[in-house]
Amino acid sequence: MSRYKYKACDQQGNVQKGIIEAKALPDVLSQLKAQGFYPISISRQKNFKPANPVSSASRKPRRIPSSEMAQFCYQLATLLAAGVPLIGSLDAIISQLKNKEFQRVLKEIRDNVGKGMALSNAMSQYPKIFTMLFISLIKAGEESGNLDAILVDYTKFLETKEEMHKEIKNAMVYPVFLLVMAVAVVIFLMVVILPKFINILNDANVKLPLPTYILIKSSQFLQQNFVWVTTVLVLIIFSIKWFLHTEKGRYLWDATKLKIPLIGDLIYKFALIRFAKVSSILLSSGIALLQNLELVKDIVNNRIFKKKITLIQQRVAQGNNLAREIAAVGFFPPLFIRMVRVGEETGQLESMMEKISNYYEKEVSYRIKRLLAALEPTLLVTMALMVGFIALSLVMALMRVLGTLK
Repeated sequence: MSRYKYKACDQQGNVQKGIIEAKALPDVLSQLKAQGFYPISISRQKNFKPANPVSSASRKPRRIPSSEMAQFCYQLATLLAAGVPLIGSLDAIISQLKNKEFQRVLKEIRDNVGKGMALSNAMSQYPKIFTMLFISLIKAGEESGNLDAILVDYTKFLETKEEMHKEIKNAMVYPVFLLVMAVAVVIFLMVVILPKFINILNDANVKLPLPTYILIKSSQFLQQNFVWVTTVLVLIIFSIKWFLHTEKGRYLWDATKLKIPLIGDLIYKFALIRFAKVSSILLSSGIALLQNLELVKDIVNNRIFKKKITLIQQRVAQGNNLAREIAAVGFFPPLFIRMVRVGEETGQLESMMEKISNYYEKEVSYRIKRLLAALEPTLLVTMALMVGFIALSLVMALMRVLGTLK
């Protein structure tokens, strides 16, 4: 780890100076970019050694759960709004943190802030914990003096995201339970019951009904070729995983996800929510539209969406209208485009983005409930068909054996 002194120009044209600790010059440039700075000069300080091994190790912490980050933001916002100085606010939060790793990182941030480093600069040294979006919001809050209000907005964003994830997880418990039970019943019938029936049928020497014949042959094939079948399946899984780690594979998978019936529409709407919600927060923080689009692009997971935002960003940089370019890329729904256009025409784009986000949040919540309501009976019918086919095959064979006894 090295220490670099920098002189940079912010978006308002003011010259900023500071110190950044990083492994190499590209890391310094990345941190400056995250803060919206344009470097003028960067120089490496000689004879610098990290304070201690723990500090160096803490440069690679695990990501903090959204719930913990939301709690941290809310606590910091509350303390700052109450007039508690930044150092005192950080000390108060550190003293009651249970996450030791996060606590250690915040101690280092507090120490750097105590030495005169801006909070956004100190946080930018931990990109695994604090995203570029968060650091840019902190920077905007420091410049505008509205850090507490921005932290409250970001807290709401994290809480909304966490609530939607929890809603999906909780709703999936019963369907997953049904699926596991169906697989367990089928395995039990195929492994325990079916072999006994095969012996009975062989002794009876009767012609098997077609369903029973298919079932027995399938079972025998799997038993005789278990190693080969398992090997082929493992190879297929690893090949797919390898392909999905390539850029082409990720892009193809992101495109495929958007086309999956029902699920694809939810993924699409989630992307719209994130775009609108984050744009609203950034605009309310005073961050310029071009940097807004750059940050939104970084937090959107889908590569198709990223490509569309990049195209919009390039055209807006040429002086074009945002609503017009959103319509031109052919990805956003008409309602989204109309609301953005109204927001631009009335000068209330920030509040309109918030309304767009709220609208799609309600729609996604409704669609999730409908999807899960349809999923449960679908799984039950599938389970009944699987078990019913096996049971029917066995009963038909048993009836034929009993018929020969007469």
